[in-house]
Amino acid sequence: MRATLKRKICILGGIFLLVLVGIFLINEYKRVTRTDRLSKEADTLRVKEAPVQKQPEQKEQPKANIQEKNEAPQKKLRPNSALFKHWGHNLSEDDQREAEALFENFGYNVFLSDRLPLDRPLPDTRDPRCLKKSYPKDLPSLAVVLIYLNEALSVIQRALRSIIDRTPKNLLKEIIMVDDNSSNENLKGELDIYVKSLEEQNPSLRIARVRHTEQRGLAHARASGWRAATADVVAILDAHIEVHEMWAEPLLTQIKGDRTVVVSPVFDRVNFDDLRVFKYSPAAHAFDWALWCMYESFSPEYYKVNDGSLPGKSPSVMGIMVADRKFLGEIGVLDEGMKVYGGENVELGIRVS
Repeated sequence: MRATLKRKICILGGIFLLVLVGIFLINEYKRVTRTDRLSKEADTLRVKEAPVQKQPEQKEQPKANIQEKNEAPQKKLRPNSALFKHWGHNLSEDDQREAEALFENFGYNVFLSDRLPLDRPLPDTRDPRCLKKSYPKDLPSLAVVLIYLNEALSVIQRALRSIIDRTPKNLLKEIIMVDDNSSNENLKGELDIYVKSLEEQNPSLRIARVRHTEQRGLAHARASGWRAATADVVAILDAHIEVHEMWAEPLLTQIKGDRTVVVSPVFDRVNFDDLRVFKYSPAAHAFDWALWCMYESFSPEYYKVNDGSLPGKSPSVMGIMVADRKFLGEIGVLDEGMKVYGGENVELGIRVS
């Protein structure tokens, strides 16, 4: 009985295999037949089109002139470099090497920065309601402090240009440039020449230079700028910034209303590779348990108003701060012994509160 059952299973299995082979052969025959038919149809089309291709008026024009006007993209020497992911596809090999070397040194695209206008236009990223606001005429005077250490020359020049061009002359009293012992040679002679030209163009503006003979750190550099200032309000900024139109008036208005507040503008993002500016939404400047700076949401009450043109409260200040000069002195400015970036932001929040 078992032998008979095994025999039946073997027969059924053989029949099943034969059916599979038959299906495969039929499908293969259809595929070959279809391919042959398509090939013949393509040959027929090519035969029909041949006379049209041979007509003189249908011949393609040479592309040499187009290639001369639009050069083909160069081969990227370092295709995995972050600098060349979205920028620099038409650079020559020499320019690629120069751009990459500058990027490794500074961390952003100095090659492009050196070729952009110092007064380049910026997109208006403000909330539309900001355009409808008006500000008092009798705002306090402003001192802008720029802190730098081996920053790219064109970046500092662009920061100076934007501050001078986009701050009302009746408000901007002085610019204090604090060099925390830079070693780059062009931040000495070339920058001095550029600053002198700005002074000649703006005789009512004071531009002061503070140079440390040794590197003292960010907190000490900010305090040095504060000590050199004489205006009512001091804005302590990094040197790798560009300001928008009417950047100063809202900040000064807040301090005029309450001299004990420390304010900071909304930051936008400048891409490190192509230097394009992108809008950032208003957010609180906060910190984590490691005291590292981070963005955080404002309180729920802020969002209930649904007005991004209004100021919000933050527990700390990230990088840029604007304050009443005398009030900053009353709370002790900053701990100049701090050497590591970030701690002064938390410390200032504690001092102000």
